Amino acid sequence: MAVDPSFTIVTQEPTVEYIGGTNTQDVIAVGFVTTAHQVYGEVRVPQASYSAALAKAAAAGYADIFETIFSFPNVSDLAWGQRTTSAGLLVDQVTIYVSSDSGQSTAPYGPIDITSLGPEYHSAEFEALAAQLTSAETQSAGA
Repeated sequence: MAVDPSFTIVTQEPTVEYIGGTNTQDVIAVGFVTTAHQVYGEVRVPQASYSAALAKAAAAGYADIFETIFSFPNVSDLAWGQRTTSAGLLVDQVTIYVSSDSGQSTAPYGPIDITSLGPEYHSAEFEALAAQLTSAETQSAGA
């Protein structure tokens, strides 16, 4: 297992990735877990160019994205996943869990394609969802 301060590589398995049309490529699916929040994710590295350094760099990129999302207020958890496009391609996604100010309520935001995450990581949407959860708690407490 490769160990980095921000993540640990936990699996490396050969597989095939569909890349469009009738084309595929052999890849190594690299599974990792972030250190701070124990989030599992996977990246795929083409087998033809695979190296330990490339696998580590690819995992580090996703691990950094995942842990950055936790820096936003009210983000309580994150889950990695994939979806299949109509063309049969895999797209990496995350579902971000947002909590109320009290932490008693949680709701999912997403799933969001990782390629759709911008520099602000949808922080305004996280804040709005947290406000809705907090408002619902406040209203039910006063009822």
